[in-house]
Amino acid sequence: MENVSIATSLVIGRETALSIMKKSRKLKQSEHPSQGLHMRRNLAKGDVDLRVGNGARVDALAVGTYVLSLPSGLVLNLENCYFVPGKMTKAPFNGKGERASDLLGLIHSDVCEPMNTQARDGFHYFITFTDDFSRYGYINLMRHKSEALEKFKEFRNEVQNQHGKSIKALRSNRGGEYLSHEFDELLKECGIVSQLTPPGTPQWNGVSERRNQTLLDMVRSMMSHSGLRISFWGHALETVAFTLNRVPSKSIQKTPHEMWTGKRPSMSFMKIWGCKAYVKHQMSIKLEPKSHKYLQENAMNLRDMYFS
Repeated sequence: MENVSIATSLVIGRETALSIMKKSRKLKQSEHPSQGLHMRRNLAKGDVDLRVGNGARVDALAVGTYVLSLPSGLVLNLENCYFVPGKMTKAPFNGKGERASDLLGLIHSDVCEPMNTQARDGFHYFITFTDDFSRYGYINLMRHKSEALEKFKEFRNEVQNQHGKSIKALRSNRGGEYLSHEFDELLKECGIVSQLTPPGTPQWNGVSERRNQTLLDMVRSMMSHSGLRISFWGHALETVAFTLNRVPSKSIQKTPHEMWTGKRPSMSFMKIWGCKAYVKHQMSIKLEPKSHKYLQENAMNLRDMYFS
């Protein structure tokens, strides 16, 4: 196959050069990455300075042609490549997004990566939906990532029926579950604006990212305290989401539940997750116990009473 020469300019940092050279050929321990440039011409300090990704200006050390061999066998001659030493770090993120002014004005969503341990009923994933205005959150356990579309439909139907309002915008990362043709067509049909964050910028979807971190931190603590098997993480996750909606948040003046429903939440019925419980028999027999004592491993059979 013939070589393809691209007459353009390219900046190659040390880490990029090392990665490409190690994949294309064995790199000697003493070899400098700039030695991968053919017809290289060294530059004096101040000859060429370039603005890199974080906005800083750095001096280029050399310029030349970089030969890039692709796995397909295609060889690219990249001309006018400048070698810049050191890493190109990102600039600190100081942005602050505009908050929604009403319920369902903006929904943040994210799918958490699969868990190492399968939850009861075969769940591996969970998807979150968080209202920007109230910070009220929903979670749905999923067996496969492909279920994200159906979970969003269920969420949309419930919240729009409850509040008599329509979702205005959905913010998510560029996960494949949000980029499918079916998902895109649904958003267009419903008039929902899709806000996709740029690649490699999880901070732009910070509400969902922080929510996932908080959920998993609390689940980890609850599992450790209760001593239950790890497979109960799905039940713990539902309890955490229920609790977060009823406790104060620094992002809003009231609890998410109060802003979402207009009613102050009651916490009097809540118990320590995984505690022992006594369940009364529907039909009792004389001289036999009228209730059954559940051990911690079976305590989550009572989860419905916590969510009533």
